Amino acid sequence: MDPITILAGIKTGLAAGKTVAGLSKQIGQFFDATDHAKKTLQKKGVSGKSTNATALDRWAKVRQAAEAEEELKEWITQTYGRSKYLELLKIRREVLAEKREAEAQARREAQ
Repeated sequence: MDPITILAGIKTGLAAGKTVAGLSKQIGQFFDATDHAKKTLQKKGVSGKSTNATALDRWAKVRQAAEAEEELKEWITQTYGRSKYLELLKIRREVLAEKREAEAQARREAQ
């Protein structure tokens, strides 16, 4: 699912009175989608599309994800304050580090 669609769902939930904690699954999916868009930009490979079409498609997905992430940042900052957004980013970095370490451990064990 794309970040814009997920963000729309988050906004709808918030407008309906759900808490940020109650929407944690959707917010997690949102960050997964933005990460995926960023990784897509870095992917190398050949497709049936022209080089320019592929480049523009990747760039558009990354821009869309960045704009959606900025919108979420603005909403959290305006609603809870900048410190809460920074706290969310800190927790996100910790979870990413834990995930990378678990993947590295799994690779070492597979060898």
